[in-house]
Amino acid sequence: MKAGLMVLGMMYVAAHCDAQSNLPSKPTSGETDAEWKTHLAVCVEAVRAKSSIKLFKGLPNPLRRQEEWAKEKATKKTVAMGGFFFYDPPSPLHESISKKLIDTYVTGAAFTRWSGSKYCGGFHPDVCIEIVSADTIFQVQLCFTCAEMKTLHEGRTLVADMTKATYNAFGDALGWPAGSRIGQSNRPGAEPPGPPIDPDVLNKLR
Repeated sequence: MKAGLMVLGMMYVAAHCDAQSNLPSKPTSGETDAEWKTHLAVCVEAVRAKSSIKLFKGLPNPLRRQEEWAKEKATKKTVAMGGFFFYDPPSPLHESISKKLIDTYVTGAAFTRWSGSKYCGGFHPDVCIEIVSADTIFQVQLCFTCAEMKTLHEGRTLVADMTKATYNAFGDALGWPAGSRIGQSNRPGAEPPGPPIDPDVLNKLR
């Protein structure tokens, strides 16, 4: 069983490495700037009108912690969302934290259009905030390594960069100190050193 999961993990790593090597330097979502802004506005209004919210925390990054990812996958109940695995059931979420997460997302200048792939090992969500709005599920995935956000809904994916204020606000809401937001969640142990964060990302977050 463990060997099989290790193979699965290796396939996962290979697939994501290939995906990263083929990523362009600029977004190719097919959306113009105006279309992207409209898409963001749709997501913001849906999140603002949410009827329920859940917080799922992600497994270790298989690109950096393959053995631990395989162990967690074998011994913990998980759920797949948007091509990534998260611990299931979701984490307890106090109403005050829910409000902070929602308020952060719907802030007018919370996100900017995705600036392209980063040089930090690729997008790997630390958390997935699942929001139900008007019977539609919106899955907001946050990566604190590359400061990126993805919102998946109705077969569509909104991709964006987090602003410095948004990055810090989400981290504060989740209770993660400013110096330890990379590789967080309920994963065992600390995220070991990996590929450096893109200097452009670091500069933006300082």
